[in-house]
Amino acid sequence: MAQVRDALGTSRKHALPLLAHLDATGVTRRRGDVRVAGPRLPPLS
Repeated sequence: MAQVRDALGTSRKHALPLLAHLDATGVTRRRGDVRVAGPRLPPLS
């Protein structure tokens, strides 16, 4: 959470809903306190 918040230059209030949306749509997945790539994350070229 803190890394995303700092990278985006935003507050936790705005970063948390974004991360929740990414988790819900399969772009990321939560494994404990860590988020990992989900099945819908486009592959790196």
